[in-house]
Amino acid sequence: MDQVLGNDRVNTSPSLAVDNSSGRNAGNVYVVYAANNSFDGADIYVQTSTDSGLTFSTPKILNSRPGADRAQWFPWVTVDKDTGRVYVFYYDQGVAKTGDLTRVSYVFSDNGGASWKSQKSLTDANFKAGWGNDTGQPNLGDYNQAVAQGGEFFVVWAGTTLPGFTDGQPSGNMTTPDVFFKRLSITGGEDVNVTLVAGLTQVSNVKTFPNDAEGKGTVVLSENFNEVGLASCLPAGLQLMALG
Repeated sequence: MDQVLGNDRVNTSPSLAVDNSSGRNAGNVYVVYAANNSFDGADIYVQTSTDSGLTFSTPKILNSRPGADRAQWFPWVTVDKDTGRVYVFYYDQGVAKTGDLTRVSYVFSDNGGASWKSQKSLTDANFKAGWGNDTGQPNLGDYNQAVAQGGEFFVVWAGTTLPGFTDGQPSGNMTTPDVFFKRLSITGGEDVNVTLVAGLTQVSNVKTFPNDAEGKGTVVLSENFNEVGLASCLPAGLQLMALG
């Protein structure tokens, strides 16, 4: 994929998840990655295997306007071990025509990837990917991970806040990016038409549900991951591990 404004480390590394639930799609393997086949910076692709990885489906594009907006990149996929719901989240610069304005978007599927709910935003507000970029930072994507269980989606990602001109210098400790955490209890949504790469045909399976995503407040994690009160956001048995 092409370089993304404000993000100095961009790659096409895939993310992989397996459905370990007891549902009808148990054993499915999901692989997501970014590629610029549509020449708009990058789009998010998913491929699914229903035979333990022996074969994979035709790639599908998950973001809402493939080939018609700007880059989506650094995807992560996870599967709810209780419900089998598949979640994918990623950085998204489709919010502006130029510059480095960015958000984090997500989609999910309840039918093994046959169709996906419409793209929604995880971030409470858009941010500038290039803030703090004066010494080769920020390394957006390094802290992006997610897990799902019990019908809830737990996500961490790297985002920026507006630093001062020196941004922690000369100490060498930059104040941005920050690591953000969010917990979602998702009860509904709307299926989105998913673009198939081969022939760019459409999957037509649109259903409307009365409820929407119920988002918990976003938590900004400190660099040592010891933010007071964070434990109250997690269900019993789920813990955060420090990255380093």
